[in-house]
Amino acid sequence: MRQTISVGLFEDPVSNPTFSKINELVIRIMEAGNVRVTSMAFPAGVSTERDMTGEFDLTLEMAMENIKVFEEHDFDYIVNTIGGPGTSLKEYDKLFVPGTAWYERAKRFTEQVRDISDIMKMAKLEFKHEVGRTAVYQSPDPLSDMVEVFDEPVKILKQIPGLDYIEAKHEEDYAKPDLVVTSHPVWCARMPVDANLDGVDEPVEVKHIVEVVAESCGIASNQ
Repeated sequence: MRQTISVGLFEDPVSNPTFSKINELVIRIMEAGNVRVTSMAFPAGVSTERDMTGEFDLTLEMAMENIKVFEEHDFDYIVNTIGGPGTSLKEYDKLFVPGTAWYERAKRFTEQVRDISDIMKMAKLEFKHEVGRTAVYQSPDPLSDMVEVFDEPVKILKQIPGLDYIEAKHEEDYAKPDLVVTSHPVWCARMPVDANLDGVDEPVEVKHIVEVVAESCGIASNQ
C-alpha cells in the first residue's frame, strides 16, 4: 500500500518575490514531510488578474484546462499555496451545469482540493526549533468560506515550540502579538503592516504560515 501522499501543487502565477519564496518553502516542507509533490502551473497565457475581474469565459477556459491536466495524474490531493485566487479551485463545479460530463469532472477535481495547512497537518513534520513570538492567526475570508479552513492552521501553530498563540481579541488586558500569521496574498506582500489592534494602528510583522512552519522545521529557501 502506498504510504507517501501524492500532491499536485498549484504555484500561483505571481512575480512578487515574497510569493516565490513561499512557493519554494511549500515544496521543501512537503518533501521533508514525506509528501511527493509535483509542481504545476496555471495554463499559459491565462491571467489571474483578468480572472479576478469576473470574465466568465476566461475563468471557464482556465478551469477546463486545469481539470484536464490533473486528470492525467494520480494525485491524492490538489494544493494551492496562497489564499485568494487559488481558492477558486474549490469552486470549479459551480461553473458547469449539474448533470453534465464537465460538471462531474469538475466535482471530482474539487473533491481533491486542499489548503496547504491541511497537507502540512498530514505530513510527517518535525518542529524542532523554537519560534519565540506571540502570534495571532488572520484567516483570509475567501480561504475560510471556499475551502473551509481555519482550525487546521491554528492546530499547526499550537504545535510550534516557543510560539505563544493567542486569540485575536479587543480587550485592554491581553497579550499583544508581535506577529500576524496568515495566508492572505495582500497581507503577505505588505510586511510589516499597520495592524489594527485594540483600535490602535501598530506596526506588526506579518508572515505566511508556511514561513513559520519552515522556521520551526529548520527549512530554508535558496533565495
